[in-house]
Amino acid sequence: MTYQDLFICNNLLSNIPSSFFGKTIPPKTFTEVLLLQVSYQNKAKVFDDFMQEVLKKLKKEGFDERAQKVQRMEDIDNRLKAHDDWKEGDKDADGKDVPQPAKPSDEELKEADEIRETKADFDKELEELNTAYMDAYQKKSKEEVKELKLLSKETFESLVSFFGFTGNVDFTTANGDKVSLSTQDFLKMIALNAVSLNE
Repeated sequence: MTYQDLFICNNLLSNIPSSFFGKTIPPKTFTEVLLLQVSYQNKAKVFDDFMQEVLKKLKKEGFDERAQKVQRMEDIDNRLKAHDDWKEGDKDADGKDVPQPAKPSDEELKEADEIRETKADFDKELEELNTAYMDAYQKKSKEEVKELKLLSKETFESLVSFFGFTGNVDFTTANGDKVSLSTQDFLKMIALNAVSLNE
């Protein structure tokens, strides 16, 4: 199993509910699911810690300070825009008058303009960092992860009995999007990715 496989399996297991249409998952089945989740999450933390170290090493000296300056410039720009875009009679969600936001000081505007002169170089640096990081991420995610198990066939049979073959499952993707899957499609995904076929 690679880290990439691990992330898929962990997400699938995270979407298994403890109850479904009034039925409660058998304790033994849920225990195996939870124990596998914990083992996957422990390995995922190892991956995350490794990638944090990679990111630290990829950043050029002073990167964080330059990033903070660009954020500072953007904050000043946003405050100026809020001041300039305000119109007499603007109201908030409760229908109350909104006072005109304060305009940044002349010193702040000068500071933002000075930072702006360095932004093109920073954007290039950021793009190079993102490219290098994603390359390292892809390579690491394809590495094999040892000492990880999958769901047993017995547990999968219990899940099939628990879900049945009708209705839909609320499924949260790895990106956080919520979708509705038929129980059959959900079970098929589990079977393809998270079940040991060697038992």
